Amino acid sequence: EHTWLDAAIETAEQLLAHHWDDDNNGFFTVANDAEQLLARQKDLMDNATPSANSTAAAALWRLSALTGRDDFADRAARTLRLLATVAPAAPTAFCNAMGAMHMVAEGLTEVVIPGDRTDLVAVCAEKWRPNIVVAWGRPRDGTLWQGRTEGNAYVCRDGACRLPVADAEALRQELALACFGG
Repeated sequence: EHTWLDAAIETAEQLLAHHWDDDNNGFFTVANDAEQLLARQKDLMDNATPSANSTAAAALWRLSALTGRDDFADRAARTLRLLATVAPAAPTAFCNAMGAMHMVAEGLTEVVIPGDRTDLVAVCAEKWRPNIVVAWGRPRDGTLWQGRTEGNAYVCRDGACRLPVADAEALRQELALACFGG
C-alpha cells in the first residue's frame, strides 16, 4: 500500500526538518520546535534498544533505495560518519550502527514486484536478508518502477536490474546471487 510509503516519506521529512543537526550532523532527540531545554541531546549509543541515530540512518538508507531520494541517503551517510567518530571508544555500544554501516558498505538489493504476486513476495521473506528492500503491488512514479512488467520480479542493485523472473525458484536463485546471506 503506497499509503505506508507516503507516511514513511512524510515522517522522514519531518525528522529532517525538526531533528537534524546542521552543525554536527545526526539527529537530536528533541525537535527544534519543542520546549527549549538546557541542551538538546543526541541519542548516539545503542543500548538495550537501538539508538535514534542508528535507527534513523538505516531507515533513511532504505527509504532512499525505495524512493530514489538522494537527500535521504546523504543524511544517512552523514549520520553514520558521526557515529563512526565515537564508535571506536565503545564498539559494543554501536551494534545497530554497525549493522547500518554494513548495509551501506554492502549495498542494498532492491526487489520490485509489480502487481499481485504474493508468492514472489513470500520468497523475499523466506530467510533473513538484512540488505534487501521490496517494492510490490501497484506501480508508482519513480525510477524503481520504470519499465517493469506486472507478474515479474526484478532484482536490482543501485538501480541496475538483472533479467526479470516470473517464478519462485528463479527468484530464489536471483536473490542468492544478489544478496548478502543469499
